[in-house]
Amino acid sequence: MSFFDLLADEGWEPLEFFQGDPTFYWNDGGFIANAPVDIAATLDGAMWRSTNVEPAFRWQGRRIRPDFTVPKRHVNHPQLMIVVGGQLTVEYGANGEQTRQLGPGEFWTGDEGVPFTITSGPEGVTYLECWDLQPLGLIETTWHDDGHWKRRESGSKKFPQP
Repeated sequence: MSFFDLLADEGWEPLEFFQGDPTFYWNDGGFIANAPVDIAATLDGAMWRSTNVEPAFRWQGRRIRPDFTVPKRHVNHPQLMIVVGGQLTVEYGANGEQTRQLGPGEFWTGDEGVPFTITSGPEGVTYLECWDLQPLGLIETTWHDDGHWKRRESGSKKFPQP
């Protein structure tokens, strides 16, 4: 058993995103590899993962920089997010018609297939997320084109499909 402070600066590393990830789909069909957006340019440098939270227990520690919106997506299994520090706004539903603002100790449960965006507050956010599924590699994310993306340059090379 180990003890650590999830709000401390130690134990975090950048979360990197790969355009060819075989678990990332595009809402208009196919893989995100062939979408008109650049997942790394959009998300790299905006999110971190905890190296202290043990994924064997189905939990992942996440941190998002201040005032950043993660583009709309939905996943193939229900998930739970618990805010540890900072603020998180979750907009969810087919058209984002429902909104929850979460602070430390508050949580949100997302249903399978329900699109959502998350936006960190002015101090950023640190949260835990989990799915009742093992291994976590079975989580499939379908991303939506919602205006929060950095676009790929016209004529840029498409990534190979997995």
